[in-house]
Amino acid sequence: MFKVGRLAAVLSLTLSFFAAALPADRAPRTAGEYELKAAFLYNFANFVTWPSDAFARPDAPFVIGVVGADPFGPTLEQVLNGQRWNGRPIVIERFSRPQDIRAVHLLYISESEKRRWPEVQAATGPASVLTVSDMRDFCALGGMIEFIPEHNRLGFNMNIAAASRARLTVSSKLLKLATAVSRAEP
Repeated sequence: MFKVGRLAAVLSLTLSFFAAALPADRAPRTAGEYELKAAFLYNFANFVTWPSDAFARPDAPFVIGVVGADPFGPTLEQVLNGQRWNGRPIVIERFSRPQDIRAVHLLYISESEKRRWPEVQAATGPASVLTVSDMRDFCALGGMIEFIPEHNRLGFNMNIAAASRARLTVSSKLLKLATAVSRAEP
């Protein structure tokens, strides 16, 4: 199991050492793959700045949500156990349907929600929510970060226009690590 503390020490300035063997067609999924993706989620959050009004209180938790069929199982809790984001506790929420989504800061959208992606977008509305998914063409559909297999490693694409629309500031360090960065509106 990956420990975020150990990963953070190794990857404090870069995510480039994250690697996992992935099949070209993105299936089947492995437990190790989702441990890695959970660590990526935590590190993505560390390279993004949310506006102060994204938090109801100064001590409000940082909420990571998963909507749809949950490929992580207990992995998110295991990898993020005891971690904090900017001094805030991290809370993990799971939502079975887009209309169930409540206040979140980072939302992983399961591939099971591809047909309901417009509903997910409507549910998050104008809120400052970083959206991440495995869905093919997720960035082209208006999502912010799309996990992709890249030379037998886990890579990601970014849609900076979507992040800006949500009033999120993405570090140039993270942008440099992205396989592709889109600045165009979908």
